[in-house]
Amino acid sequence: MTATPPASSTAPTEAPPLSALNLLEAISVIQSRFIENAPQSALLAEILNRLMALTESQYGFLCDVRHSPSGEVYFKMQVVSDSAWKSMARDFYERHAPIGMEFERLRQMFGSACGEGEVVIKNHIAIRHLPEGHPPLHCFLGLPIFNGGELQGMVGLANGRQGYSSGMAEFLQPLLAICGSIIKAWRVDSWRREVEEDLRRHAMVFENISDAVILSDGQGIVLDCNRAAEKMFDLPRKKLIGVPLAFLITATEVDTVAAAIAQITAEGRWSGRFVLSQHGEQHVYEATALRLHGHGDEESLLAWFNRDVSERERARTRLEERSLELNAILDLSPAGYVFVDVGGRVAYVNPAFEQMTGMAAAQTIGMSSPALDLALAALCAPGQAPTPVSAEEDTLQLARPRFAILRRIRRALADASGVPRGQVLCFQDITREAEVDRLKSEFLSTAAHELRTPMASVFGFSELLLKRQVDADKQRQFIGIIHRQAGRLAAIINELLDLARIDAMEGKDFHIAGHDLAPVIRQALAELLVPGDERSVSLSLPPALPPVRIDPEKLHLALTNVLSNAYKYSFGAGEISLRVFHGDGTRAGWLGIEVRDHGIGMDTAQLARVFDRFWRADSSGKVAGTGLGMSLVKEIMGIFNGAVTVDSQPGSGTTVSLWLPVAAS
Repeated sequence: MTATPPASSTAPTEAPPLSALNLLEAISVIQSRFIENAPQSALLAEILNRLMALTESQYGFLCDVRHSPSGEVYFKMQVVSDSAWKSMARDFYERHAPIGMEFERLRQMFGSACGEGEVVIKNHIAIRHLPEGHPPLHCFLGLPIFNGGELQGMVGLANGRQGYSSGMAEFLQPLLAICGSIIKAWRVDSWRREVEEDLRRHAMVFENISDAVILSDGQGIVLDCNRAAEKMFDLPRKKLIGVPLAFLITATEVDTVAAAIAQITAEGRWSGRFVLSQHGEQHVYEATALRLHGHGDEESLLAWFNRDVSERERARTRLEERSLELNAILDLSPAGYVFVDVGGRVAYVNPAFEQMTGMAAAQTIGMSSPALDLALAALCAPGQAPTPVSAEEDTLQLARPRFAILRRIRRALADASGVPRGQVLCFQDITREAEVDRLKSEFLSTAAHELRTPMASVFGFSELLLKRQVDADKQRQFIGIIHRQAGRLAAIINELLDLARIDAMEGKDFHIAGHDLAPVIRQALAELLVPGDERSVSLSLPPALPPVRIDPEKLHLALTNVLSNAYKYSFGAGEISLRVFHGDGTRAGWLGIEVRDHGIGMDTAQLARVFDRFWRADSSGKVAGTGLGMSLVKEIMGIFNGAVTVDSQPGSGTTVSLWLPVAAS
């Protein structure tokens, strides 16, 4: 037993009588209760009560020694007697008793009993101001509790009936020694439980971690492993222990293990990857190995941490393939695409966007969104601001690098959780669509006008006949007008239907095959009837013509329109000729059908519009017609893979040539 240091104050003149029998009884009871595994708080309370009884003290406390992370000593109160405490102080203690109360200002409170482990004896204490609820304090005995030379705690006793002395402190040493042994035993047991709990937690982590963990010696012989490693090699632990790692790895990866061990030996660490074949599938593992240094002469261990990244690799491969597919789609897409990142800067543009705008990817990527808008605005004609269509759509009319009308669509990008990831801009070239819409509107307006004129004549003159009495000559005149205008209506409707059918069917209703031109031309001339004009067409046909691929009925229609125009626009004067000839130069291998008249002819501006629907060279209305004939001719020749050309001079007449490729043998 460690000797008790001398007391730090003078003892009273006469110590209270102490009973050795009572001391032995106290030691016996406390030892018995400890052996019976009594609760710690109850046993400490028993020790304090026995000490208070032996010293006839009014109240006391017992605490054990703790050490902070910085190494400083503090006491944690374990038990306090409740006698003489006022209700407020008692309530405070009872609330905090389960977790203990800690005290750090030891020297101020308990003197050298804490700091140096000395006995403190204070008799005749005169303290005027005590904390509220604290019982009166007349004298104090502080007893350090030792075990094996180490301070384990202390007991504080107060208000002994006859004060305290060093002899009393010496007398109580056997009981204090028992108390020190008990506290040390509890502390050792607590440490043991903590160590066991740490080991249990570490073992649980080791067994349940998703990474395959292998412990080996310096030569790579397996010493232990976890469940994930069993799954990794598809072998139980008992069959893995003692096996070299190199034997467990695919033959092609043996050098990887040897190189890893060499690097660990030299540098203490290795990172890499290797491939295992499991059930016919290749599994990729990312591995990290560390050297665990042993104590003293113990051999170092190697810890191998292996993570199966096969699914991640497959996902990465799928992502790369998907990226390649998307890049190919974007590269081939006729629409322009611009991706703007979450920071508002251009991250990608596809080739179509570069072609539309003339803005190279190198100068566009990294540009801020406002700067992109300014760059696009600079390509537009002055005063041509973007035209909003909706909150996410507008149109741009570019003047550079070429005239184009672009539809711009914005779409915000977000991940599965709704977090913004930027936006994508889609640019669609709608120049042709806009032109088609314009032509359609123009066509409908012109068609309505062309239909309204004859309809007005039919309606007006029929109304006159119904509401007025006219003589026979007038009736005949009005009926003639109605007949002519009805014929014009029928012609317009028939030609519109022919054009609509050709546009819709795209030649699918044509019966194209190899045919001789001569019969088709002769039939067209024979069936041509121009009222009031008895001129005949001068025909020139070579003796033998190669076949051409045509639909005779549709070529007949085209020839009739061309010949009809030659008659109408020559006003009954001048020769009309039709010549078939072999092309040369760029038209080598083609046959030409040339129709020439000596009529009013056309200037350059008129020639530019000759194939426009409802356009006519004669704007006076004297020449009958719908203005659809040449449009119909052009559509038919296009389906034959042929062509039509027009050459004309004002006052000199017009030459129309229909070109057809010679059919292959």
